[in-house]
Amino acid sequence: TTVAAGDTCTIKVTFAPQTEGAKNATLSIPSNDPDTATATVTLTGNGVANDVVTPTPAPAPCQLYAVNDQGLNNSQFFTISLDGAFSTSKLGPLYKGCDIEAFAICPKNNKIYAASGDNVANNPDSVCSDHQGNGRKGHLYRVDGKTGELVSIGDTGFNEIEDLAFSADCKTLWAWAKGDGLITIDTTTGKGTLDTPAPKMPIEGLAYNNDNTVLYGAAQTDLWKYDPVAKTLKLACTNLPGETEALEMMPDGNLLLGTHRDKTLSLHLFNPNTCQVIIGADIPTSQFDDVEGIAWPIKACTK
Repeated sequence: TTVAAGDTCTIKVTFAPQTEGAKNATLSIPSNDPDTATATVTLTGNGVANDVVTPTPAPAPCQLYAVNDQGLNNSQFFTISLDGAFSTSKLGPLYKGCDIEAFAICPKNNKIYAASGDNVANNPDSVCSDHQGNGRKGHLYRVDGKTGELVSIGDTGFNEIEDLAFSADCKTLWAWAKGDGLITIDTTTGKGTLDTPAPKMPIEGLAYNNDNTVLYGAAQTDLWKYDPVAKTLKLACTNLPGETEALEMMPDGNLLLGTHRDKTLSLHLFNPNTCQVIIGADIPTSQFDDVEGIAWPIKACTK
């Protein structure tokens, strides 16, 4: 627009920052009159966060929850009915590149939590990546018990979370961070805190016993017992039925476990006191052969 000498012009400037913080710019209005300098206007403002509506994930009804690993880092949640038929259903979409390795349900309110490993793909269109498209490694999520929707909570500060386990009072969320050891995680922020360093221990499955006195950890075919008060880790069994990646304590005191590339397409029941697999108690998983996490909603299934 050209403005004649002596005329005026109104210019509307829209301030639309893409990020938070102080912003500044310059508006220049050139002049072709040698006696009139170019007009320069300094623009300043502050970018503020947009109002974001965070969904409230539904708690878990009474069914067994699990997450299966497909390929390197694709994750599929699924459920198994507990009516004796053990019907298996996919829960939500296949989360491509999300590398969900850990799974737990709070025993007091049936809220489902999940966490990622370190093979998360970089994808700006994925819930498992940040706004710059960087994959969220070692990240804590909520999971909707009815739709399987993933809702981000925050980074743990650790690179790879192998499994999650709640204390019976739901006040402590334990996790195993590969290369670091046993940590606790704030379920509000996702921030993790190292509790017991064990950088060389290859724990992949975690589960609390029903008395809230022992935290079990699975490493390959070994079962370990951790005393959270004495902070001691002792070998309990050496004969788990395969490379165990998922662990959950059942109401009868036995451990339900999932193994890597399980050709039987089943979850197995294991007695941690006698170190024996419970024969005839397998739970079929249909097409899922690489279960990374198992979770049972205690409150929802307690009459």
